Amino acid sequence: MAFSVTLYENFKKKTNSTKIPDSTVTQRTFQNVEIKEQSSLINPVIKFLFDGSAKFMEYNYAYIPYFNRYYFIDNIVYNGGRYEASLTCDVLASYKADIGNSTQYVLR
Repeated sequence: MAFSVTLYENFKKKTNSTKIPDSTVTQRTFQNVEIKEQSSLINPVIKFLFDGSAKFMEYNYAYIPYFNRYYFIDNIVYNGGRYEASLTCDVLASYKADIGNSTQYVLR
């Protein structure tokens, strides 16, 4: 199964923030990205070809439209002619709309 993934360079956000990247953040979309076998939706490992036209170590955030989720990039390694990125789901950004539309009552 192949899909597209958008990677973002040097994206910064505060802890417990629902912030998502906007158009001012440098981004690049990769096509034909594959998910590694034995991988989860919450912490997937994706495999993609990288042509060297950008500094891949600068990428620290990703969006996978197929899953409709944002991810932190934990690590990128080269393996057998392809790059593999280990991701961790950014739950607050992924569910930003649901969080914003909800109402909570907090007792302390």
